Amino acid sequence: MEFCDARSRNLGMEIGSSIEVFQDVSFKYPREDLQTLRTNLKEKANPPWQLDSDWESEVKSRSDSGAEIIAFSREPIDEIAASYLCLWNDSSGEWRIPNVVPRDFGKRLTICQYNDIINDFVDLVLIPTLNSLKTEISLSPRRLKLRDMMSAESLNALRAFLSEGFVCARVLHPNDVQRLCRFIWSLYEHDARFDVDLFRRWLEEADSWPEDYASSLATRVDQGLTLLNSR
Repeated sequence: MEFCDARSRNLGMEIGSSIEVFQDVSFKYPREDLQTLRTNLKEKANPPWQLDSDWESEVKSRSDSGAEIIAFSREPIDEIAASYLCLWNDSSGEWRIPNVVPRDFGKRLTICQYNDIINDFVDLVLIPTLNSLKTEISLSPRRLKLRDMMSAESLNALRAFLSEGFVCARVLHPNDVQRLCRFIWSLYEHDARFDVDLFRRWLEEADSWPEDYASSLATRVDQGLTLLNSR
């Protein structure tokens, strides 16, 4: 029987370790003052950034949401890929960046590349603009720790489960099942927005779990939460 022993393998729940995640950007500015916002953005958008009317028209042609859109493009300098992004407002006063698109449509951005572009835009264009408009920006963290994903109760339950070693087999020992169920129940009670895929990534990238072990535990957790949420 194959097993993954948290003690002998030193899968030590290093809660200070982190993984990189896609960053979210948002700010509040009145929708009816769109022209003021656009004018200020145009003034601050110096190379490598510029407003891009062609890309804006392209995005609007694909959307039937009635959103207000302000589009930008970036030249490929400073080791940052050429890219497009949009400021997007659906109906409220909140603006956000829903996505970053490489100008080379055959490529796919890594999480790191995506965040590099976001931070470059925020630093060079958005912060100077919003400072002039006396508006604050919200930028989510670039890295996520295990304690950011779940409550203290769930983290303690996970530690208890792993303290005796996690058996990566089709059948768990009854004691392991009980501890795993306590962990899943804690997630259900305390962590409504728990993301199983981020948890799996954390196990692999931050705590060096083998892919099959991380996937095995994440699958069991996902199945348990699915059953509880379907009650």
